[in-house]
Amino acid sequence: MKNMNRLSMEKRVRNISNLYLKVSELVNQLPDSVPENIKKLITEKILGDKELNELMESLDKHRPPRFLIIGRTGVGKSSLINAMCSSFLAETSAVEVGTIGVQKYDCIREGKIQMQILDTRGIGESFSEIEGTDTSAEKQLEKEIDKFLPDAILFVLPCASRDRLNTDVDMLNNILKKVMKGTPIIVVLNRADEIEPSQSDMTSERKMDNINASKSQVKKLLREANIPYTDIVAVSSYIDWGHSVEILKEMTGEQRENLVMDYDGRYNIDLLNDIIEKSLDDEAKTGFLVAAKLDYVLKKMANKFVNIFAGISSAVAITPIPLSDIYIITSIQIIMVVFIGALSGRNIDMKAAKEFILGVGGVSLSGLAFRTFAQQSSKLLNVVLPGVGSTVSSVVAFSGTKIIGNTAIDYFILEKDFSAVKKKFKKKEYSDKNSI
Repeated sequence: MKNMNRLSMEKRVRNISNLYLKVSELVNQLPDSVPENIKKLITEKILGDKELNELMESLDKHRPPRFLIIGRTGVGKSSLINAMCSSFLAETSAVEVGTIGVQKYDCIREGKIQMQILDTRGIGESFSEIEGTDTSAEKQLEKEIDKFLPDAILFVLPCASRDRLNTDVDMLNNILKKVMKGTPIIVVLNRADEIEPSQSDMTSERKMDNINASKSQVKKLLREANIPYTDIVAVSSYIDWGHSVEILKEMTGEQRENLVMDYDGRYNIDLLNDIIEKSLDDEAKTGFLVAAKLDYVLKKMANKFVNIFAGISSAVAITPIPLSDIYIITSIQIIMVVFIGALSGRNIDMKAAKEFILGVGGVSLSGLAFRTFAQQSSKLLNVVLPGVGSTVSSVVAFSGTKIIGNTAIDYFILEKDFSAVKKKFKKKEYSDKNSI
């Protein structure tokens, strides 16, 4: 299970999409002893879930988000993008536009464009040195921005330096005249770790006071310039990849994708990603989540499946069935594990899912279910001799399925060692409240 996060997101999307389209076929693989009304219930609950439908549709239609990055040279814009994506993204198709120093980048991972970036590199520093008139340069810039159609603007400023902030804000104001009105602006105060006292970590009270002072100054300047903005966030985007910049630049895209952080000095990047996500339209938002918050997307979908199947188990428990409820509920849990396994990029069939549940519990399926439910609730109403049948309460069925689901998420999605997952399960550390 190691390095499962290196599997292609496109493969994961295809896996789960194909599985979603074949729900009826998968459900029909259940034993004939499972009543048809239960099979129908499972299919309807999965295909009829509005939120899940919207999520699947957005995954099919997602596109790379487009960001216009504004900031002086040396403010750490490239490092910021890498920090947002938790990887050293290859920068390809760098094309200088005319004489104004604007560059367009496709950030690529797994052969797919993850983000598109228009970097206004050097605008503030070199604008007056451009040959010809400012008007021609501005029109050229306007043309590029108009073609690019950014989803959001990242206005990057140095957190530790307050010099030339007026010039930076003037630069932003000038460029905003060329951007579609209403484009969200996120102000990023980068390199917050360098603010005094620089030797202190981000919990330092003095450091936080200085960061807040920097934010206040920027807010004041933006207010005076009548520039609307979505939010201001101070971040640190420092990552040590264990190699020099020169070596990193010589690496292939595959080599960069397999890089492991030697040191992660990031601060507030998750907060920044949350702010960006909320500001984008649906198609760009999903593309951004895939690029920058892959783990979040996978966990969100996995939890959605767990909740759906837990609800189905609960419904089964209150439906009179001339067969052991435990047997049917365990069959439901097997399908749930198949879906969670698909999210990890692996093709998990019914047999593999059954073996996973057996391996975690170390007992027979019915015994595992009984023991799990008994551990979680005193509402087990009736346990009789094998073959006669049994009944569990709705609450117990729901929580028991959640436990199995959370166990599968830990193993397949979060890539935890199987022995650790099994140990955690046996110690009764999985519960509804531990849901991710």
